[in-house]
Amino acid sequence: MHSENLITMKKSLIALAFGTLGLGIAEFVMMGILPDVAKALNISIATAGHLISAYAIGVCVGAPLLIIARKYPLKNILLVLVSMIMLGNIIAASAPNYWILMLGRFISGLPHGAYFGVGSIVAEKLADKGKGSEAVSIMIAGMTVANLFGVPLGTSLSAAISWRMTFLLVGVWGVLILYYIWRWVPQVEKLPDTGFKGQFRFLKWAGGKGQLLSEIEKYYPFADGKITKYAEPFVGGGAVLFDILSKYDLDEVYISDINAELANTYLIIRDNIDKLIAMLTVMQNEFVPTDTELRKAYYLTKRERFNDLKVNGDETINIEKAALMIFLNKTCFNGLFRVNKKGLFNVPMGSYKNPMICDEDNLCAVSEKLQNVTIVCGDYRKSADFIDENTFVYFDPPYRPITDTASFTAYTENLFNDEEQIELARFIDDMHQRGAKMVISNSDPKNSNTEDDFFDNIYSSHRIKRVEATRMINCNSKARGKIKELLISNF
Repeated sequence: MHSENLITMKKSLIALAFGTLGLGIAEFVMMGILPDVAKALNISIATAGHLISAYAIGVCVGAPLLIIARKYPLKNILLVLVSMIMLGNIIAASAPNYWILMLGRFISGLPHGAYFGVGSIVAEKLADKGKGSEAVSIMIAGMTVANLFGVPLGTSLSAAISWRMTFLLVGVWGVLILYYIWRWVPQVEKLPDTGFKGQFRFLKWAGGKGQLLSEIEKYYPFADGKITKYAEPFVGGGAVLFDILSKYDLDEVYISDINAELANTYLIIRDNIDKLIAMLTVMQNEFVPTDTELRKAYYLTKRERFNDLKVNGDETINIEKAALMIFLNKTCFNGLFRVNKKGLFNVPMGSYKNPMICDEDNLCAVSEKLQNVTIVCGDYRKSADFIDENTFVYFDPPYRPITDTASFTAYTENLFNDEEQIELARFIDDMHQRGAKMVISNSDPKNSNTEDDFFDNIYSSHRIKRVEATRMINCNSKARGKIKELLISNF
C-alpha cells in the first residue's frame, strides 16, 4: 500500500513540475525572442519589451485568485489555472497584432502566482510526514528546467521557424499538463475558508461572534483617536478582540473571563508559546495516526487528565492544562466547551478525520497579538479599574435562553441567570457615567415570545438593534437556524 502511495505522489509531483516548467518558459522566453517579435510586428524592441511587462502585470493581478477560489477543491483550481496558461499562450501564438499579443501575455501571467501557491499546498499535502519541503522543491524544479532547456529551445524555434511556434509550444504543453494533472493528481482537501477575520481563531467557541463581526465593527469608535483603550470582559473565543487588534494600534487592551481554563490558555499562548506548541505537537502525533478506538481511549484519558488538573502557580501544570484545553476543543464533539454542575468537562469525542491540533503558525500569530494585552481571570466587575472615558468595551455575556431547550450557559459551573443579567446592566450604567463607549450582545427573547421585554426594560436608556444571526446549538434541530440577536449600545 505504501509503494502505491509513493508512486501516486511521484506522478503527482511530476505533473505539478510540468506546470512550473510551462510557466517558466512562458515567463522568460520573451526576452530571447524580442527581436523576432519586434521585426514581425514592425515595432521597436523597446515597444516589444512591454510584452514582458504585460506578463508581470498579469502575475500581480492574478495573485489574489487563490483567495477568491479557495472554497473550491485544489485539484479543480489547478485545472483552471493550467487552462489559463494554455489559453494565454495560444492567443499569443495566433495574435494578428501587437495588442492581441499583449492580451495573450497578460492572460498567460494571471495563473502564475496562484499556481505556485496551490501547487505547493498540494505537493505538501501529498508528501509523507516531514517530506513536505522536499516535495515542494521537486515541483519548483520545473522552473529550473525551463531556464536550462525550455528557454533555449523556445528561442531556437523562434529563430528557425517563427516566434509563434514558441508560444504554440507552451500552449500545446499546457494541454499535456492539463491531462496529467487530471490523470495523476488526486483530490485533496480544499483550503479552510476562515477569511481574514478568522485567521487568529485558536478555539472554536460556542457563541463565538465571527458571524456578527460585520455588524459589531460598525460600532468601533477608534477613527477619531479619542478612544485609545479596549476592554472585553467576556472574551470567549476572542473574535472581536483579534479583529480589533489586527486593525488598530491601541494604548491598552484588557480581556478577562471567569472561565479559569480559558484565561489560562490565553496567558500561556502569550507567555509560553514554544512549550505549548511542543506539547500540542506531541498530542497531534499521538492522536491523529491512530484508529477510532485508540483515538477514543486517548481522548478520554486526556479529558480525565484535564479535569484532574487545576490551574495554579505551577508553570508546567498550567502549560499542560492549556494544551489539553486546545486538544479537547479541536477533537471534542462540535468544538463545544461545556462543564457539568461539578465543573467537569464532559463533552464526548467528535468524529474528525484529520483534526489540526497544533496550528503552529496561527498560534504564533495569536501570541504576537497578545503580547501587550492584560489578561485577567475573573468576572466582568474586575474591569471597572480599567474602564474610563477613553475606553471602548464589548460585553458578550452568556446569552439569556430563548427557549427551555436552548439554555446553553455552562461555560463554567456558575450559571448566568436573569438576576446576573440585571446586575450586568447596572454595571454598564455605571460605566456609562464614566464616559466609556460600550456595546453589549445578547439573545432576543422576542424570537419565542413577542411580549418578552426583558432586555428592552433593563437597557431602556440605551440603543437596541436587532440583527440576524444563526443559532447552531440546540438539542432540538428545528430550533436551529436564523434568529434575531441584540446589539445594545450607549452611543
